[in-house]
Amino acid sequence: MLFTNKSYYEYLRFQGEMKDSEVATQRRRYAKYGGKLYEIMAEFGAQNYVKTVELLLPLRHDLYQKLGGSLAQKDLLRHILIYSAIQCQNISSYYQQLAKQLVTERVGYFKADSEETLNSRLFAMV
Repeated sequence: MLFTNKSYYEYLRFQGEMKDSEVATQRRRYAKYGGKLYEIMAEFGAQNYVKTVELLLPLRHDLYQKLGGSLAQKDLLRHILIYSAIQCQNISSYYQQLAKQLVTERVGYFKADSEETLNSRLFAMV
């Protein structure tokens, strides 16, 4: 089911999942980040990796900390940024260094043994 901004939050309020103050907070977050996230995903889907990096890099910490969502959802944004930077390595050494930095940050955030294989594969790509 496709929701407009207003109908989605009305639906959540109707379901009793959010208080009025939480709805207002979510609306502010959506207004601040929703369009930008859509643009990031559209550029990534179109394989415009330089543009994806340009859009996502300055927002990444805000998105990780303020947007909410599960660890898996936040990690998906990390993967999109890492993958995009890796795809741009041939364009400039900046992107190669950026990709290494982003993988290192991810390794610092996800230190669990279950992540070791993925982290090793990411390092092998940069």
